[in-house]
Parts: sequence; structure tokens; C-alpha cells
Amino acid sequence: MNATSPLHLTSYIAGGPLESEDLLEVFNPYNGEPVGTVTMASPADAERAMAAAVEPAESLTRYQRSQVLLEARDALLKETESFARLI
Repeated sequence: MNATSPLHLTSYIAGGPLESEDLLEVFNPYNGEPVGTVTMASPADAERAMAAAVEPAESLTRYQRSQVLLEARDALLKETESFARLI
């Protein structure tokens, strides 16, 4: 393991943290070292997340939904270098 402490990321559903003691250990694909953990979601959690995602989307027009997706794309593109370093 490297000198830095492992990272723990919490999963979120509808803006709230997922309460679960089930963790997935994440490994660096290059050297196989553990780099952190992430909270695991159950099938019921996935259903809850899907329901939460659909509810506000139903009130948006197609144009508004496209704008949300374009903003998300732009935010991800701004962080391309950061994501590349994580991999």
C-alpha cells in the first residue's frame, strides 16, 4: 500500500448519503494496490435512485433536459485531467 491513506467515497441517492456498511474495496489497476473503498448499493437502493432520478426529469421539457446533460458534459470535460490521473 502507498504512503497515503486510503480514500473512502460514499454513494449518494437523491442528494443524501447512502447508509450501508457494505463496502467495495477499489484497487489500482496498474499495480493492484488498494486505493480506497466505496459504499455498496443494494438492488433496492438502485430502484430508489432510479425513482428519484425520474421524478424531477418528468417535469422538464426536452430542451431543459438537454441543457442539464450539456452542463454535466461541460463539467466532466473541465475535469478530464483529474479523471485521467485517477485512472
